[in-house]
Amino acid sequence: MNKKTQLLIIITIALAPIIIQNLLPLDNSTFRAWEATTRAIILSDKPFYSNMNLQRIEEGDLGHHTQYAIKKNITWKTDKYGYRGETNTQDQYDIIIIGDSNVVSPGVTQEEMLHNLLENKTGHSTYSLAPSTINTFIKTKRFVKNNPQIIILLASERTLDTLPKINESISVEGYYPIKEYLLDRLDQGVKLNYIRKIFLEGERREFQKHLLISEDKGLIFFDVSLTKQRANEEKINRTIKTMREYDGYLGEREIKLIFIPIPNRETVYYGKIPLEVSQNYPQSNFTAKITQKLNEMNITSIDLLPAFQNSEELTYHRDDTHWNSEGIRITAELIVSTMNLSEIKPRLQENNTLLPDATKELLMYEAIFLLFILAFALRIREKTKNHLSG
Repeated sequence: MNKKTQLLIIITIALAPIIIQNLLPLDNSTFRAWEATTRAIILSDKPFYSNMNLQRIEEGDLGHHTQYAIKKNITWKTDKYGYRGETNTQDQYDIIIIGDSNVVSPGVTQEEMLHNLLENKTGHSTYSLAPSTINTFIKTKRFVKNNPQIIILLASERTLDTLPKINESISVEGYYPIKEYLLDRLDQGVKLNYIRKIFLEGERREFQKHLLISEDKGLIFFDVSLTKQRANEEKINRTIKTMREYDGYLGEREIKLIFIPIPNRETVYYGKIPLEVSQNYPQSNFTAKITQKLNEMNITSIDLLPAFQNSEELTYHRDDTHWNSEGIRITAELIVSTMNLSEIKPRLQENNTLLPDATKELLMYEAIFLLFILAFALRIREKTKNHLSG
């Protein structure tokens, strides 16, 4: 076997997994669109690939690949900035929602997301900046230039005392679409979901050791959440201090803050947790204490727990840690009833034309990407030729 054949075999073996990945659907070997569209190798503040539009069947993060999994048919779209939402030409919004994975809403179709419900109910433009923190908002160039009038900050109960302090010294970052497109394509090519699935199998089995099944088999709980929802004065005071800092910073920019702690499913459905486990953990009142203290300080805060517990419908997926469309609907109604819509100043009409699939932009990036690959292939070919001739 000559050197040329040996080199060709080595290159083929090295590139085979990447070629296979690019031939497979983007969401191959994943149980949710979240895993399919998340940047896994090339990390950045942008959570998902840009301009995605997937229609698929999903399972919950607690019950996937088990007998308790529930199939959900969802539409998953991301905008050009890599956040779950509809791509349009607008960069100025009346309301911006900041929050964790609940705001992204896995298992919920696009139309039922919180930002869409609020926009429909209030008539004011609303953007979902999630998953993110207050510091993501601070360093995003388009929001430095275009202040929203209201920030709605949501945080899950189990993460309340870990919310970051404001960092005004971080660099303001712009958005460079060609760079992000190339990084997306590179990440998609080397992520190798169909191989990663094999190595994640052991991690999944370990995770499932922490699952608790209600006696009626209707709900799955995560025992780690029980240990993270214990309220003490130190946790409460730390969260209160953080919210006062956020409110002061946003107030200087003439932005109103609405804070909403999202109770854990283990708090909402405490009575359904197996007794041998729940007796070791008192029922949490974390969110109630925080919202009460914040409202006493004139920082608008909404306690979702009573409404969630009084709902005739489940407010969380049976097989997932996240809220469902009913939980989102209740939250949207409580926000609207709390907001003073007359305080939102009307803006000049802007061109908010939707670009459903950003078709022209994508075609341009595809052409650039193909030229890049072609140039790279020609370069490799030339080097190989020189190596063999030498």
